[in-house]
Amino acid sequence: MKRRSDSSTPVKPTPSAERRSSAPENQPSSSGDHRPSSFTLWKLLLAELNTSKDDQPSKSQSSDSDDPSVNSELLVNFVKLPVHLEKFMCFGLVYCLIVFLKQITVVPLRSALHSYNLIRSSFTNNKTFKYYSTRTKNDFVSMILIISSLMLLKNLDSSKIYHNIRAGTAVKLYFMVGVLEIADRLLSAVGQDILKVVYFVPIFPTTELKTPMKFLAITAVSVCYLTLHSYVLAYQVMALNVAINSYSNALLTLILSNQFAELKSSVFKRSEREGLFQVSCADLNERFQMLVMLFIISSRNLFQVYTNTTSTGLFDNLKPHSWYSQMTFSTTLNNWIGLLMGPMFTVIGSEVLVDWLKHSYITKFNRIKPTIYGKYVRVFATDYVNSFRSNLTALDEYPEMLLKRTGLPVLTLSIVFIKMCMYPWVKHFLHNETTERLSFLGLLLLLLIFSLITVVRLVLSLGLLRWSNKILRSQQTKQDFVRGDPNVTLTDVKEQRTQLYEAYEKVPPSLEELRLKKGERLDSVVRFDMVDKRIW
Repeated sequence: MKRRSDSSTPVKPTPSAERRSSAPENQPSSSGDHRPSSFTLWKLLLAELNTSKDDQPSKSQSSDSDDPSVNSELLVNFVKLPVHLEKFMCFGLVYCLIVFLKQITVVPLRSALHSYNLIRSSFTNNKTFKYYSTRTKNDFVSMILIISSLMLLKNLDSSKIYHNIRAGTAVKLYFMVGVLEIADRLLSAVGQDILKVVYFVPIFPTTELKTPMKFLAITAVSVCYLTLHSYVLAYQVMALNVAINSYSNALLTLILSNQFAELKSSVFKRSEREGLFQVSCADLNERFQMLVMLFIISSRNLFQVYTNTTSTGLFDNLKPHSWYSQMTFSTTLNNWIGLLMGPMFTVIGSEVLVDWLKHSYITKFNRIKPTIYGKYVRVFATDYVNSFRSNLTALDEYPEMLLKRTGLPVLTLSIVFIKMCMYPWVKHFLHNETTERLSFLGLLLLLLIFSLITVVRLVLSLGLLRWSNKILRSQQTKQDFVRGDPNVTLTDVKEQRTQLYEAYEKVPPSLEELRLKKGERLDSVVRFDMVDKRIW
């Protein structure tokens, strides 16, 4: 039997109906007759022309994204960001340079000193020397890895690689650059895990490790990894060298277009503080590697010009074979600038411009203030001060925290730098062509250059230490975000989010509310760990 509904009984409205009925309370009353059903063509024309007498301005609900003060703050932050980003990059580049020069200068000196003390203690039966200290073992491991990888790279012919790349088409070069970049990131991620293991495996037999076979096995794996990664970086250097030394700028355009491709993959994505920190560390790593590669290319071009012009007159008949040399120069000095510095300015300038655009739009879309980079610098300053203190107490951390945060393959870069940049000059100055013997004058010159680089590294270390202490003593910013939710999707607007849920449903907290409740996790951010939507 069907139940009849009594027409006299009032029907209880649903929660959604209550919400819809209560929504237009703030709208103008029926006296103004602004309802769409009461409009005629004449009234609509008067309303559009703003000539209606009874038309009164009404206060419309606006979100934070429509607030002029918020929009002006976003524009000001958009302009201020390059300054804050470059402060972070300058601090990070100096830090990376110190760690890089440590592998070339300090580690060989300490290894030689440890070897001398070990030999002296073995002959004098002096047990005071701790030959199995952590620093000694790690220095020996670093030198073993570098020397073994250099021996495997003995047959690396950079000239053959250069001409093989140059013989290919522009499309082949563009495809190869993309493949090499992906291979570099994959090998860097694996290499961090390999080096973490090799630095903690004991060399000599212990109670847990009866034989050193485990150390030999992981060392062999590490040498194979470093050799493979060195080949990848060598091909990257030669591909960039081909693009720079080509008469046409078409190849260089392909290299630069690869940098601008980063904008599409990173700008239109939601990111938080930790994710932006990882992006910044990845960009720092990329910029430092690019600077090292360009320095290697400039050094090789300088060596080639020096060896070709020594017999005909020093730099008199210089004709740089580069697209940049087609410009008109009046002096030999300008020719040198065009040969060595012109392509470097072009490549680095495009890299800096892409970083500015990428970080500006990431911070704009996610409503992050540019002062957040000050916190990133503070994290780096804390890492450097801790590393400096551990260095004084002979308890160096291997690998250093900077390598974990940025993913910088410092051992691979050192191997490629020694093989492609230092080895040609050392061989040229040490080999006396007239007597076919060791040149003592060249040896003194190399020792002088080595001492100068060591002094530069020490000066940079002290300067960065003072800079770090100044940063840590400064006052830290408290607010990292602009007021409002990131206006990336439609559901982030408060007025529209309430219409997507019924009255009995609990509206989930907005992104702004989550950000206020969420604490910082910047100290735990490293390069190849997932802290955001993706690993950069």
